[in-house]
Amino acid sequence: MESLNTQAGKLIFATASVSSLLGGRALLDGLGLWDWLALALLFLIGLLVVIMLWPYYNFTFRFDPEQLLQDFVDKNPSGSM
Repeated sequence: MESLNTQAGKLIFATASVSSLLGGRALLDGLGLWDWLALALLFLIGLLVVIMLWPYYNFTFRFDPEQLLQDFVDKNPSGSM
């Protein structure tokens, strides 16, 4: 999950950098077909990042010491080194 958040952050950074550097220059002569396509792609990337970062997992943490002891200590005797 952390890797997905990292990749989404990189995508946000790259999109913001490119759009801020090239967006003003591209819109100097008005909006043409390529400008509308670029804006649509910018919003599509934003939508995809939101979908990537949407919390669809229910993170819970449960620690049961008895279950831990049953699974790892009482189950098999430890081997020798």
